[in-house]
Amino acid sequence: KFYFPKYKEDRGMEERLLDKIIEENFTITNISSYAKQLVPYVEMIDAQVSSKEKTTRANLMNYGLEIFVPDYKVNAGDDRLKIIYSVKDTLKN
Repeated sequence: KFYFPKYKEDRGMEERLLDKIIEENFTITNISSYAKQLVPYVEMIDAQVSSKEKTTRANLMNYGLEIFVPDYKVNAGDDRLKIIYSVKDTLKN
């Protein structure tokens, strides 16, 4: 279900982000803002969520991390809100 980042030092950050999303029931904007504070090298590249599933899927592609958040509060009028993050490889610098 969860595929954590390949670099151990990043694991805690992703776990805290997931906890925060669940506990605060964040909006799309707030998730983006919080993610940028928590993981400064995270960039949101696309936003779309299946209101059918009422699930947020945050796919941190470079790390192969997929987060599924149940009972996501979908804003009126938004049928699809999928949050996709691109995680930069900081070790290359």
